[in-house]
Amino acid sequence: MIPDGWVEDELGAHAAFLKGSGLSKSDLVEHGPELCIHYGELFTTYGPVVDEVVSRCEDVSGACRSRCGDVLMPGSDVTPRGLATASAVMVEGVILGGDVIAIRPTPSTLWGPYLAYSLRLSKEKILRLVKGSTVYHIHAKDLSGLKIPLPPLAEQQAIAEALSDADALVESLDALIAKKRDMKQAAMQQLLTGRTRLPGFTEEWQIRQVGDLCSPRSSRIDPRVSGGGDFCIELEHLESGTARLLGSGLTTATSSLKTKFVADDVLFGKLRSYLRKSWLANRSGVCSTEVWVLAAVPDRASPRFLAQVVQTDGFIDAASMSYGTHMPRSDWSIVAKYELEVPSLPEQEAVGTVLLDMDSEIDALVAQREKAELVKQGMMQELLSGRVRLV
Repeated sequence: MIPDGWVEDELGAHAAFLKGSGLSKSDLVEHGPELCIHYGELFTTYGPVVDEVVSRCEDVSGACRSRCGDVLMPGSDVTPRGLATASAVMVEGVILGGDVIAIRPTPSTLWGPYLAYSLRLSKEKILRLVKGSTVYHIHAKDLSGLKIPLPPLAEQQAIAEALSDADALVESLDALIAKKRDMKQAAMQQLLTGRTRLPGFTEEWQIRQVGDLCSPRSSRIDPRVSGGGDFCIELEHLESGTARLLGSGLTTATSSLKTKFVADDVLFGKLRSYLRKSWLANRSGVCSTEVWVLAAVPDRASPRFLAQVVQTDGFIDAASMSYGTHMPRSDWSIVAKYELEVPSLPEQEAVGTVLLDMDSEIDALVAQREKAELVKQGMMQELLSGRVRLV
């Protein structure tokens, strides 16, 4: 159902289709005279509306060039979902690389940014048009028959502007989160090495081995015997590089052997340790045996300090001296001997608290960003279907 004044029509009745030009590696030069968008860049860098272009290339004879408002889609991808995306280019004369489908809207009936949002919302329809098995393709002739809802042009522009504002909020939060993470990384480098000291602490730091500060717990539970129902952390629940918990699960009567942990234990993924998966537990539970449960030695190490140490490059390097080729696992006998300078227990606690407070600030921004993304998705559903009309 679409509201009065809207029509539903085939895309081909309101747009022409063009194919991008092939660009070789030699064409793509950092300081070339021409702006260009190539396939690999477009669908990993840009959002629904492209206002500026970062790539340059040499002049390409007979190249397909953008008009302001063209909508670009990939012609092929290694996954079907990689094809269900679209970006409106609001820059004139940009060279369009190979494997890029350019949709050129009819100016009197279709606004490019509106079309880009509409196509992004029509993922499931687009996926039904995809062909192929190893490499997946989509063709202009199939897209031409795709039906889209069309409000009056002025309303299309208003909808696109509202969604663009929502995108801008998400992007601003992304930039702020990245900035805060950089600040946290810089603070770690200063505070965990003693180059910067917190007020009130002057004692010299001591060289310790990791094995002096913590040890892996070995207490196990077999859900096939206990019956399951335990709060459970698997490797996929640990976010790579952020020390954040993405989710959790419950063990079942068919779950494999698990390791027990309690609050203030530090969980560290020993499988593919270069992924930097860790978490300071705030409750008890069980976890995969592919995760070390590191218990801080009382009177020697603060769990908060230890939770930061496992994120450092030195610790990751030691953990990466692993065994196994295809499934590399960290070797505790090596990691336990890794040496680092550590402060007194009170200073460890203070340093750990400062860095964890920074983590909490980042977590709050991530939650705000996730909420903004959900709001934007809801806006797309409502505005692009006509269920909600703009004044």
